[in-house]
Formats: sequence, structure tokens, C-alpha cells
Amino acid sequence: MLNKTIVEASGAYAIPRQGRSSWLIEVPEEDYKPQKLESLSDVELMRPIIQGMFGVVSGKIENDETPQEALAREFFEEQGLVIPSSALTNSLPSPDVWQMRGDKVVKIKAHGHSFTIFNSEIDQITQRVRVQRVDDDQLEVYLRDNWQIIRPAIHGILTLVLQELKSGKEI
Repeated sequence: MLNKTIVEASGAYAIPRQGRSSWLIEVPEEDYKPQKLESLSDVELMRPIIQGMFGVVSGKIENDETPQEALAREFFEEQGLVIPSSALTNSLPSPDVWQMRGDKVVKIKAHGHSFTIFNSEIDQITQRVRVQRVDDDQLEVYLRDNWQIIRPAIHGILTLVLQELKSGKEI
């Protein structure tokens, strides 16, 4: 176990979906800092977030927000998109995610959501950052072959989503 102060927080993430595909979005510049490391558990190797990694929109839930409101705010702040909080569902796993923030270890309860994204919204995002579409039937291979370019905590979350897909759950 790490010999650092552990702080708990609530966060949320959303996976943009189109049919039986997920869209991964390039991690915003403010998220890749040399000291910021993350993983899904305290025993995994904590890898840094680096430029060019892919993830999904995620962020901290402020005191007065629901997870859906936090994600709507994050989509607007990160991508300039207005996504109604009512469009986000509670259908995805909510694991604990660990992050290093300076001299503190932050344990984040990550509330999972998905929503349908439209071509016009994807076009808006691609004007700012790169995106990757991953079909559900290719997710396992994508995760195995591209682990080094996927934000570490998001890789773990997508692995949990893959398990749900394999069990027949719609996301």
C-alpha cells in the first residue's frame, strides 16, 4: 500500500455510444501532468497520463451536482458540447479509481453513464481533438492491443464494460 494521504472523492465518466460502438476521445491537455498517475486499484502499477492517450469525458462531481449534471458540465468545459444531463443513463459500472495528485492519493468513486452521440457532435469534437470509434465486437482486441494509448483508469473501466457486454447487458 502507498504511504501517502488518501483522500476520497466522487467522480463521473460517460461513454459516448452510437449503436454498438463506443467513442474514445483524446485526453484533454490539462489531464496529462508528469506527477498524475492512476489505476483502478491500489495494487496495480500506476501509469502516468501522457499526451495522445484516449479516454472518455470524466470529472469530479461538485458538492451541489448529480453525476449527470457533472458530466454535462464536463462535456461543455472539455468539448464545448451541450449534452442534456437527462440524456445520460446509469447503466455502467461504478468502480473505485485511484489517482496521484501531488502528495495525495485520491480514491474516486466513479459513477458510470453512457449516452447516444450524434454525427454532428462527433464532428464538433474532431475539430478539437482526435477520436476513435471502437465497435463492441472489437473492444477486447482493442483493449489488448492499445493499452499503452488508453488512459489507465479508463482502460480498467472499459474492461468492466466489456464484461457487461459479454454477459449480454446493453449499455
